[in-house]
Amino acid sequence: MKEATGEDISKEDLGGPTVALSSGVIHNYAETDESVLDAIRRYLSYFPSSAWSYPPTRLYDEDVGLRPTPELLDIVSRGNRNTYDMRAVLDVVFDDTDWLEVQPTFGQAIICALAHFITVADSFHLPVVFLADNPGMLPGSQSERNGVLRSGAGMFAAQTAATTLKLHVTLRKAFGFGSMVTCLCWVSTIRWRPSPTQAPPWGR
Repeated sequence: MKEATGEDISKEDLGGPTVALSSGVIHNYAETDESVLDAIRRYLSYFPSSAWSYPPTRLYDEDVGLRPTPELLDIVSRGNRNTYDMRAVLDVVFDDTDWLEVQPTFGQAIICALAHFITVADSFHLPVVFLADNPGMLPGSQSERNGVLRSGAGMFAAQTAATTLKLHVTLRKAFGFGSMVTCLCWVSTIRWRPSPTQAPPWGR
């Protein structure tokens, strides 16, 4: 590399797993062969046996009832400019916190919990849930040169074609094209803004 371009860089820094993860070349990383196989088994466990099958139905437990989630008031700040950990939101909202994140260091503005590709979820009849806090796409010449519309068009096309159940929850804000590509839902769209006196509108 140094002889060809003059850049003095190690093999690890040039194309190691850390670089490949952040660039999106690879999805997830494991240290050993056994860990890789375990990760593959875990990934496949979320899917039905084929695209002609449906995922198992999880029956409503009447003994549990609606589950209050007051913790969200502490996690989601009312200030739109204040950041918070969306993974903590997922841990509260999901009944089962053993969720799988795909490509955790690539495109970190979006957390892809298992169903990174909408078309995959649609093919296996898996519902898609969007928890959105989106200021919209950043306009400007740099965004245009980086192909922001081309990148967003792929998700828009997948959303339009998907016929599986979809649910969109706006946690604080969802504006512009960034909101539109997550709001193409057949089920419903819920908007929730943190309030000291009001619990979120979902229970389970």
